Amino acid sequence: MTNGKRVAMVGAGPASLTVARDLAPLGYEITLFDGDAKAGGMIRSQIPRFRLPEEVIDEEVGYITGLGMTLRLGERVDSLKALLAEGYDAVFTVSTCVAVTGVLVLLLFVPARPDGGAGVHAPRVPPRTALALLRRRDLRRLTICALLLGLATISDSFVYLVIQHRYAIPVRWFALLPLGTAAGFLTLTVPLGRLADRVGRWRVFLGGHVALLTAYALLLLPAESAEELRALK
Repeated sequence: MTNGKRVAMVGAGPASLTVARDLAPLGYEITLFDGDAKAGGMIRSQIPRFRLPEEVIDEEVGYITGLGMTLRLGERVDSLKALLAEGYDAVFTVSTCVAVTGVLVLLLFVPARPDGGAGVHAPRVPPRTALALLRRRDLRRLTICALLLGLATISDSFVYLVIQHRYAIPVRWFALLPLGTAAGFLTLTVPLGRLADRVGRWRVFLGGHVALLTAYALLLLPAESAEELRALK
């Protein structure tokens, strides 16, 4: 069931595919644009096949595109203004620098398989076998913690879309929102690490999630339109 909102993904790499996977089940009409003939982005073109076989990429990408979305592959996007003129409610883009960094991490720190990639597919585990693992107390506690943290943590992409819609941020500045988040992480990493050493990691961990929930609550509250905010100024 669609919610009537249309979102364009510029580039069909890992970032856009991740956002598409999150938005498609919520009813958003997704359109993936990419200049290449196949989706996958830099993981398809830059990672050697002995590290990541192409059939694995096809399988994983197929899981996402199979959720129901429009693929406009082999089509470059040269103008966001022209793209918005097609009636999209939002446009998602990702920095090439971030993508290059991720590929470099994979190439430099992920070791090659000794068998050259043969037998890369993991065996299918029956659901009953997987559920039986929850009989172990340690795994049961880990699963509960993961579910609780999952409830408190949503994709940054949703936050960026809400901020853009609420404060009428021009599309040309939309790509800078993730950079602001990255700058915040880089700025706070060392101070919060030192604070955790002094007061305890759990306090900083819980305090961070309280701050996160507070931010989400503020975003969910009804807000005045951008025109009314300008009028107040």
